[in-house]
Amino acid sequence: MLDPLQYDDPEALRQALLDVIEERLSETDLVPWAPREHEFIFLRAQTVVFDTGLRAHSLSELAGLIPRLATGSVYYHFVEARRRLPGGGDDFSLWIKNTRNNCEALTDQLTALDYYYASLTGLRARLAAIFADWINRYPVEAA
Repeated sequence: MLDPLQYDDPEALRQALLDVIEERLSETDLVPWAPREHEFIFLRAQTVVFDTGLRAHSLSELAGLIPRLATGSVYYHFVEARRRLPGGGDDFSLWIKNTRNNCEALTDQLTALDYYYASLTGLRARLAAIFADWINRYPVEAA
C-alpha cells in the first residue's frame, strides 16, 4: 500500500508505484498485458475548487455543517489538505487551531482519523460524530 501524501514529488510517487507493480508482477508466472493502444499514461491531476457558500463562525456551526458537506468538500478539506498544507494537517484542524485555545484534544482526534479505511461518506459521518461528541461534552467551548 502506498500513501500518496508521503511523497512531495510526483515523480517519486510514480516510481514507488512502478516498483510495487513490478514487485507484484515478479510474483506471478503469467504476466498480464494490454495492447499498446490501451496503455495507461499518467498525465496530470487537477483539482477544481468552488465556493459552496457554507460558512462557520463557531465550532458548533462547523459541527452543524459537517453532515451537510459534499463528499468532494470532505476530500478537499480533510484528505487533500494533508498534501496541500505545510505539516500535513487538515483544514478543520487548522481552522480550530487558529480560532480556539482549548481544543487540542479535538484536533488530536482529527489527526488520528485514518481516512484510508472509510469511504468519503463514511469519513464525513465519522467527522460529524467526532464534532458532535465534542459539542455535547464541551458546549460552552463550542459557542
